[in-house]
Amino acid sequence: MSGNAPHASQTSHTFPPHDIVEIVAVRREPGAPGPETTVIRLLALLPSHWESTPLVEPGRVRLCIRLTGTDGPGAVRETVAAVLADPALRGWSEERADRGTR
Repeated sequence: MSGNAPHASQTSHTFPPHDIVEIVAVRREPGAPGPETTVIRLLALLPSHWESTPLVEPGRVRLCIRLTGTDGPGAVRETVAAVLADPALRGWSEERADRGTR
């Protein structure tokens, strides 16, 4: 990835919908780093062989992660949850539809 991460208005994921898991991380604390910094930290902590397309939006980061090379959607979500628990991403958490936050 070079330069700034793309904003949602600049790109969309290029993988077939059935081949991806979409993860949305949202800023929960006002003092947390901005989404541009967070997307770099998030991508650096994910497995390097994963293919993903990041989209940066105000107060949120959306990742479309291709399932090829992963152990499936559940494993992707577990890995992302563990990554979001890293102190470098303090103040950010996954937005989950089943929690009523989406």
